[in-house]
Order: sequence, then structure tokens, then C-alpha cells
Amino acid sequence: MFLRSISPFLTTALAATVATFCPASAHLCKALADHAHNLALRVFDEGLKSTEVVQAFDFMSHWAQPVDDHGGDRSWTWLGQALRIGSEIRLDLPFGDEQMAFYHAAANLTPEDVERLAKDRAVTWTLLFCGELAMAVQTGRVHSLASLKITSSLLQSRDPPEQNDPLYSLYANVALQKLYANALSLAVGHREAQDNSDDVRDSFIASWASDFELWPKTWPHVNSFVTVNYINDQIILYSMALQLPGNVQPILEKCASLALSSARRVAAWADSEDQSILYASNFSITTIAYAATLLLKLSALPGFRGVEARSTILEHCQRVSLVLHRIGQTRVNGTSFASLHAARIDVLIATSTASGTTTPLLATPSQNSFANLPSVDQEFSLFFDTPPLGDEMLTDDFVENLMRDPMFHWDLPPWEGDMPTW
Repeated sequence: MFLRSISPFLTTALAATVATFCPASAHLCKALADHAHNLALRVFDEGLKSTEVVQAFDFMSHWAQPVDDHGGDRSWTWLGQALRIGSEIRLDLPFGDEQMAFYHAAANLTPEDVERLAKDRAVTWTLLFCGELAMAVQTGRVHSLASLKITSSLLQSRDPPEQNDPLYSLYANVALQKLYANALSLAVGHREAQDNSDDVRDSFIASWASDFELWPKTWPHVNSFVTVNYINDQIILYSMALQLPGNVQPILEKCASLALSSARRVAAWADSEDQSILYASNFSITTIAYAATLLLKLSALPGFRGVEARSTILEHCQRVSLVLHRIGQTRVNGTSFASLHAARIDVLIATSTASGTTTPLLATPSQNSFANLPSVDQEFSLFFDTPPLGDEMLTDDFVENLMRDPMFHWDLPPWEGDMPTW
């Protein structure tokens, strides 16, 4: 009742998303989604602003369902609204007296309740930073990052907290994403300066590699997904290094090695009793799928020195696909990006096995499971939309073609008074 009384918008956004995972709520999904969208328009039209408005837009952004074209995708718009409103109400600062009076008017809050609300506010601002950073990279909009300007006000811990601290992995991820954001900024700077000096790539990698090597030693108790995120960040940074002068093959081999490490970890989740991954956000889903997709593309290159036996790579990637299919099937009343990524991985595996190189080690889901999905050949804002790499050799022409692949392409254009009561 407290949440509903202070924010019908956030309450409806949560209900609309949860209903897509609940078999008994199929009849409510359209009405809830329409109501959430109408409230979003009302919030925008009336200029309503609060912590809960920010949370609602952020939530809708990260659990948005895929659409048939980029123009219909509202994820970036919603995240932009969350960032704009969060900045305008100074979400990076503690509650003001007026805001606390609003909460006290809605409920008889204890000091512990007030402390939880304050921590929730700080966590919201921090998650905005992490979310915008992730979406900007995954959708090829690195140049539009605003996150680089807000890192000083994030929820963070100078020294790692106790292992049982519920925010331990969040603190660790913030420390990681600050390193990542700084490295991305440097990469963008090199691109804009058109720096073609012989040592620019080595200099770029050296600027962040030692800090990334130190991070897991500083934060040894993170959850397994943050570890996968750590691996994925390095893959992205090495991929960006390909846009700087230098030898291609060592970088691709490093990317393949990291991708295999990620795929191996995710593959282990196929047998996990932990069900939390079934409700993963779009960012989490894309991070899970990224390494397997890249690994399959790289391993298909003729003359490429593999990091593992091809059959082992296929087995890991098939298990990653199974994890993604499980996530997609959990959203019983909607379409999940997990199903799209799984379908893409299955296509890459089928393309690989059709060449006669090896045979599948695990059964893949029936094509009937994709009957209601948009075509995997269409473009999606969080979906890699090029066909598998063909027979290109590791030449300048190959690199030029590789740069056209969204997984290696980071400069697409960006998309387009009273107390708060929503």
C-alpha cells in the first residue's frame, strides 16, 4: 500500500512487467502495459518528478520487450527520461526536508524505514549509471554517454565491505564500471583524435589492463554474474582496440579466450538450482549471450587458431543457449530478448555444424519454439543483426568487414512545483 500511495506509476510499471512472467495473469498484461505507457505519457506531459518516477522509467527500460523495428523501441527513451529526471531532482544528494515530509505523510515511518529509503535513493542513482553505461555500449552509442560525468557521486565503498554485506557485489560492480567507463572514454578520445601512431593500441590497453587485473583480487567474493560482466567488459575493450592501428590476430585470440571463459561460466548455470537468472534484465541477457555469439563467429574463421577444441566450444555455446531458452520461456506472457539471442546462437551453431566440422553434442530446441518470435534477420536494439561471419581471412578487408558488425561497431547515431505524487 505504501508504494501504491506514493507512486501509482512505479506500482503499475512493476505489475505490468511481473504479469508477463505469471501464467495466471495473461489476461491482465495488455491492460497493465497500456496503463503503464499512459502514466509514462502523463508523467512527461505534467513534468512529474520523484525518485519513484526515475525507478519506474529505469525498470521499464531494462525489462522492455523486443519490437519489430528500432523506431518502436522505447528503451533508450525511458532510460533517458530516468537520467534527466534523476539529474533534475539531484538524486545524487540525500533527501531534502520536503521529500521526507511527503514520505511521512504517506505512512508512519520508523528511523529504519527512512534509512532504507535513503539507501534506496543512492542505489537508484548508482544503477542509472551502470544501466546507461551498459545500454550505450550494447546499442552502439558510446559517444552519447552521460555516465562519465556522474561517477563521483555513486554509491561506493572505499574499502571492500564484509563478504555478507547485501550490497557487496553492487559495490564491486560500481568499482568495475568506473574503470570500464574511463577506458571507454579514452577509446572514444583516440577515435575522435584519429590517433594512428604505432604505439596507440598498446598504450590504450596498458591504460586499463593492470587495473582490471587487480579488480578480482580486491573483490574476490562477487556473485557469478558480476564475474561474467567483468569478462565481458574486457572483451568490449579489446574489441575497441581493434579500431586502433596494430596486428589483428592477437586481439582476436584474446577476445576468443575471454569469450570462452564467459561461455564456460554461463554454461554451468544450465544445471544451477538458483532460479534468479530466469528473471534477468535485458542488459544481463545480452551480456550472457554476447560472449557465446562472438565465440561462435570467431571459431568459424578459417585459419583462426582456436582456444579450445571446436566440439568443446559448441557444447559450451549450446548450454548457453539452453540457459537463454529457459529465461525466455519463463516470460510466458511476453517475448524475451533471451529467446531472440538463443535463436541467434542456435542459427550460428547450425551453420557451424552444417559445414561438417563436427556434430552437435546437445539437442537444440525445436524451431517451433521460435514460431511467435520476430524474424531473427530483423534488427533489434539489443540484438546483433548481421549474419555469421563467412570465409574472410585475417586481412585488412576482413577487419574492415568486421568493423561493420554491431559487436565491434560503437559509433552508431543516438536515438532520438508541487510535491511529486507519481
